[in-house]
Amino acid sequence: GPIIIGAALNSFNEVHLQGSSINTTGAGRVGVHSLSMRASAGIGSLATPFATSSTILRAENIDPSGRPIVISSSGQLILGPVRQVGSTNNGSIDIRSSGSIDVASGVLLPNSSAQLGGLVSVEGSGNVSLVSLGPVDIGGQVSTGAGTIGLSAGGAILTVKPSGVVSSSGGAIGLSAANVVIDGRVVS
Repeated sequence: GPIIIGAALNSFNEVHLQGSSINTTGAGRVGVHSLSMRASAGIGSLATPFATSSTILRAENIDPSGRPIVISSSGQLILGPVRQVGSTNNGSIDIRSSGSIDVASGVLLPNSSAQLGGLVSVEGSGNVSLVSLGPVDIGGQVSTGAGTIGLSAGGAILTVKPSGVVSSSGGAIGLSAANVVIDGRVVS
């Protein structure tokens, strides 16, 4: 069934949420070290983004009707993987942070042998938007089957590292920041 978080959920540990839909409401905010979510009917919404202050975020939506993944973060955010799964899943991914966003090339999780793979992906034709007031670093992959991609670092630096790939098979790619550094690949 659906998961609705209406109060603060804080922990220094890892938290896994799995439900048909996953949302926060009112004072609901998840502030944990590592947050994993899996949904079949969307995560957050354009009207009410899923609120978090977690450091590491993984999310997967397998909704064939295209409901979005919409997340609002109040701090540093390391992403991967964040996925809209299925070639007919045209749901968008919209992540906004008042801190920094890092799509890492592969990070060994602290106190763990698990590796975090840096991937933000829509397998269908949904759009991808990563917007941060701080720096945005792409060391992994940001991709969509046919949608548009928008990456914005506000007044900071947006970097596509040598290992980074930003690609859309059929949509435009927009990069916006005070300074944009492309050492990797940007393909549209």
